[in-house]
Amino acid sequence: MLCTNRTTTSLRLMPVPTLMVLACSMASAEDKTLTEVIQVTSTKQTEEQHRLPASVTQITREQIDQRGAHSLAEEWQLTPNVAQFTDKPNGALSVRGIGAGEQPRFGGEENPTRGRHPAVVLYVDGAPVDAERGLAAFDDPLDLERVELLRGPQGTLYGRNALGGVVAITSRDPGDRAALDGRIFYGTDNEIRASAAGGGPLGDIVGVRLAGGYGRSDGSLKNVTTGDDQTAEWERIQARGKVLLHASDVLDLRLTIGGSKYDGSTDVWVPFDRREERETVSNAPSDTTITGMTGALQADWHLDKATTLTAVLGVSQAQEEVEYDADRSAGEASRVDGENTASTGSIEVRLGRRDDGPFDWLVGVFAARDQVDYEANTQFSDQDVFGQPYYQRLGFPEFFLKDSTTTSDSVSLFGEGSYAFDQHWKLTLGARVGYEISELEWNQQALAGGFVVQDTEWDGDRSDTVVLPKGALAYSIDDDRMAYGSITQGYRAGGLNTNATSAASAAIEYEAEYTWNYELGWRSRWADRSIAFDVTGFYIDWRDPQVFTEQAPNDVILTNADKAHVLGAEAEVRWRSETGLGLWANGGIMQAEFDDRTGQEYVRTGQPIPNDYALQTVDYDGNRMAHIPEWTWALGASYQHDSGAFVGGQAHGHSWTFVDDKNENRADGVAQFDAQLGYRSAWWSVAAFGRNLTDEADVQSSITIPADFVFNQTETTYVRLAPARSLGVEVSAWW
Repeated sequence: MLCTNRTTTSLRLMPVPTLMVLACSMASAEDKTLTEVIQVTSTKQTEEQHRLPASVTQITREQIDQRGAHSLAEEWQLTPNVAQFTDKPNGALSVRGIGAGEQPRFGGEENPTRGRHPAVVLYVDGAPVDAERGLAAFDDPLDLERVELLRGPQGTLYGRNALGGVVAITSRDPGDRAALDGRIFYGTDNEIRASAAGGGPLGDIVGVRLAGGYGRSDGSLKNVTTGDDQTAEWERIQARGKVLLHASDVLDLRLTIGGSKYDGSTDVWVPFDRREERETVSNAPSDTTITGMTGALQADWHLDKATTLTAVLGVSQAQEEVEYDADRSAGEASRVDGENTASTGSIEVRLGRRDDGPFDWLVGVFAARDQVDYEANTQFSDQDVFGQPYYQRLGFPEFFLKDSTTTSDSVSLFGEGSYAFDQHWKLTLGARVGYEISELEWNQQALAGGFVVQDTEWDGDRSDTVVLPKGALAYSIDDDRMAYGSITQGYRAGGLNTNATSAASAAIEYEAEYTWNYELGWRSRWADRSIAFDVTGFYIDWRDPQVFTEQAPNDVILTNADKAHVLGAEAEVRWRSETGLGLWANGGIMQAEFDDRTGQEYVRTGQPIPNDYALQTVDYDGNRMAHIPEWTWALGASYQHDSGAFVGGQAHGHSWTFVDDKNENRADGVAQFDAQLGYRSAWWSVAAFGRNLTDEADVQSSITIPADFVFNQTETTYVRLAPARSLGVEVSAWW
């Protein structure tokens, strides 16, 4: 018999603040029962979600299909205390205030993280992928079975960089019968999406499933300098294949290979004061290409009914090639073209046991090699400015040629065990011990007048040994109601400054950062499990957060602040009836602030060299973190009639945010509305979808371009916006 994943429910459990309580699922009444529960697998042992002493959001294939979601970004908008901000399409998450953080001054699409590791870990079918680039490459939910978001530090099970949480993406298995489905969508801005997937058993022991998809759009931005109203157009192609082999009664093998390619524009930065008009001003808009590849081979040996030995071999690569107008303005100050590639090879072997006894346990070993290759060519304008080239007047070379390679090797041992003292009390303890070493090879050349005026190299390494503990105590009133408290630690690895513009800066290390997460939670199911109500409160003690500062003019480096904290709560309730009606709401409330941070900036004075810069000290103590709202909310309703007609709608939003850590500029809060209306038969469906119906200009990220007193007389803030209003129709069929 061919092994497949357990069926997952279409119910989604999303934590919510205590004042927002009403929930729903868009499952059809005829094939869903009220007593279904969500099975979570990202904890590496299957468990019912409402019995986990942890915060997990699960997004299922049914939810994605019924809402007509075309990207995971649309689902993150419905998840409390989650924000997405990035300088690439949908490529970074902040979970409970911890994530990519403020973008550095000057931006930098060619190396946006400046070598900093992501704070949210991404796994695609069991293979770890660099989250900064991987969430952009695999944002399209092509043929997914489910996506699970573990909120809060996951140091014990996932180790390095799981500071904010884990995103685990799982694609569909072949299943035990032949199946085929496809869909096509057309909408606003000439958006076209088409996909097809199919597979099934090939005999008694082998199953295969293949999927492919294509999408493109003109984009919703207009460039007022060039007059191009398709300046943000994009195109994406994706493919995935999976093979399951039931090798014997005790051995199952699963091989998954996937790839994605995204071609788009770098002309996506809108001046802050033009955000409502969605207008860019770059005089030289250019392009970016993001590609991703993953491969995972998983073997499960069922030693007995309760004990399984699992081995997962993973490889992945995410690459970005980019060319852009570095000043983002109508001037001719500078241009950059560059490339960065993140490659990961990993192996994990774990042994777990779960039965009806009081003690469940999991132990394992994990090893990985991560490599990031980066190169960039920055060209400054040679336009004449008062008798000398622009670059010379500003004290720059004509060209900067920079490249670096960072290699990180890590190995860790981990274990977790749970003991039930009786039918009420259960204690979970775990720990991970890890070691890693990172090496940086850095080189920079500066050219002027066709001659090399600087050629600098630097090599260095650093290492860390970490111990990441975890503890949780749960009290179950009965099978449907549980309260718990937990303490977990997470960390993000330290590193070396890959994007330095001097050997002195390249030699500066930034330390690992750590969080202690204190959490209290309540999980409950009522009325034959047709009602779910969950509440979570948390406090995060954040030590040595990694932040950007300026070491010298135009030299942005990573360093560490001393301390920050996050205090928040989430709550969720949902209800659905046997008649096909469902209601839901969720929300979160959160305070994310720096407690002890001092930085510095070099500001142009407009005076001749060498008095053209002034050093300013910046005090961030008590400041809110950029792009982190104090509260988020979402609610919705759906109805599936027996005739096949269905209707649904969601509203979601967040409070205002600062767009910089200095708290100088703020973006308004937003409220967005989405809707679905359609008909579903036994083998086909047609539906109309509307997203962001009020056309809110939602700021996701920002950068600051300093004044040069030639092309830009004042410091300018540019922002990246969430998608504009979109209307469209989708036709689907399945067999």
